[in-house]
Formats: sequence, structure tokens, C-alpha cells
Amino acid sequence: MKTPSGKQNDPNSRAGKADWLTVDDAAAHFQTTPKTVRKWLYERRLRYYKVGGLVRIHRNDIKNFPVLVPTANERLDSHEY
Repeated sequence: MKTPSGKQNDPNSRAGKADWLTVDDAAAHFQTTPKTVRKWLYERRLRYYKVGGLVRIHRNDIKNFPVLVPTANERLDSHEY
């Protein structure tokens, strides 16, 4: 994400650190497991950035990520008996 000066926010800098989350942080936000978040990353459903070999997810990408949880009726309808 660019700052007003036009520079990219560094996920490891103190100023930008609050804007970047780890896989574990994202899992806590979505109330799911880190494995599920990694699956979303692998499927490219959730945008991520690699910084020095570490995976980081920007807070804006978390906010804009649509989490669609099927209702009980939708889960029942999806099964064929």
C-alpha cells in the first residue's frame, strides 16, 4: 500500500506493522484455523504478500474478503440422499 509520499508500506516497519497480519492473525480474525486461511491463499481467494520469505496479509484485503458461510438449510440442500 502506498503512503502519501508514494513509498510502499513496509510490513516490517513499525508504522506499517499494524496493517499487516500473519496467517495466524487472519485465522483469528475469521474465527477459523490457519489451515483454512492457507487454503484460501493457495486458491488465490485471499491476496497475500511474501516479505523476506514470510507470508503477510494486508488488513484491507482482510476487510474486503467475502466470507460466505452456508446456512443450515443450504448445507442440508447440498447433500443428496
